[in-house]
Amino acid sequence: MPKVVPYTKGSVIFFAGDKDERIFILQTGKVILKSADLVTGEILSETLTAGEFFGIKSALARRPRIETASASTDIQLVMLSTQEFERIFSANKAVISKMLTVFTKTLGELYAKTESMLHLTRASMQPEEGMIALAKVFFDSFQYRSCVSECELILRTFPQTEHKAELEKLRDEAENLSAGQAAGQDLGLGDSSQNESEKSALSQFSLPVFSRFRKEYSDGSVIISEFMEPNHFYFIQSGKVQVKRCVNGTLKNLELLEAGNLFGVRAIISGGKLRDVCCIAKGTVQCLEFAKENFNAIVTGNPHMSALMLKLVCKRIYDQRRQLTVLGIPDLSVRIADVFLMYNELYYVPPKLEPGTEESLCRKFFITVDDVACWAALSPDAARDELNKYVSRKKLDIYDSYMIIGNIMDMKRTVDSWYQNKETAAQPQKN
Repeated sequence: MPKVVPYTKGSVIFFAGDKDERIFILQTGKVILKSADLVTGEILSETLTAGEFFGIKSALARRPRIETASASTDIQLVMLSTQEFERIFSANKAVISKMLTVFTKTLGELYAKTESMLHLTRASMQPEEGMIALAKVFFDSFQYRSCVSECELILRTFPQTEHKAELEKLRDEAENLSAGQAAGQDLGLGDSSQNESEKSALSQFSLPVFSRFRKEYSDGSVIISEFMEPNHFYFIQSGKVQVKRCVNGTLKNLELLEAGNLFGVRAIISGGKLRDVCCIAKGTVQCLEFAKENFNAIVTGNPHMSALMLKLVCKRIYDQRRQLTVLGIPDLSVRIADVFLMYNELYYVPPKLEPGTEESLCRKFFITVDDVACWAALSPDAARDELNKYVSRKKLDIYDSYMIIGNIMDMKRTVDSWYQNKETAAQPQKN
């Protein structure tokens, strides 16, 4: 049962970094949430008043707290477990809709910080003009399957386009050239590497009622294109989806999404007019495609689905925050090390050991050079150059479909040392 708990002025309810799955509703008084900006390090402060929820994102995502919460006056809180929250509020459409809107706004702000950090600005274009430019970028960067897919998408979206002959010629040429390219490998994580939210999502979305929404995309297919209207959102059942953005004629890696994740939902909830990223199948991808018009019926019309949607959006927030910390490291070798740490934190599941047995520090990750390039926002060539430095020092072995890290603590020491040096350099020098 939910409990009413009093706190006196100045009391700390939880600290940033705590692993705590309680959810709170402020009944009386005021609470201050303080957190550090991921980019600037500036301490951000937010004051909550009676009736507001807090602690939800970390509880539903099952991740450490982002903020420190303290009482700025004497307060009373209603304290709930995640199960109690789901049971009481999942059927409340107003509460769920408001939270989805707020959380999606938070996700959008994180994407904006990522774009700013990577200098991802682009010229304003009309949808058809922008998609044609993107098709040419795919061709020029030898991504012929994506070029074919983009051309076909343009022809379907703009059937009366005056560029029909040009697009058909580009598509046919790309199709001929793609015949000589090897298809991407299907490197799903597998059940053993999925967290509980992903397993729950895959289980829920595998029900027969969702079979009519199922779509399959071949390697290189453009599932979502920049400049498209946001008419659908997707749930990945198997495979990987690369998130990219075209900037000044160059494709920039932004993110790599695994099975159990949503994509395309941010523009649906926020009401965006045009897509600002591309989502491309890496290997064969099976996903569920939901129409924008069905969003409320699918998500808020079913209590179990609404709770699941909240969990998935919260998880995306934490994943995006973690990737933003990776991208904040300008030293590319250290950034690569932090990619391995991120993967270890988000996806690695320790094996079950006999009592008294110590876990090995060796890691076998089923990721490729292209995967690392995506998470590090580098070109594949740049990523390979940095990875080869670790290979030459015998810290890493690279195979076609996986990598072996001899000691994950080597990567942690590399990252920790960089942060310590950064902190030392920021301290005022004594005369």
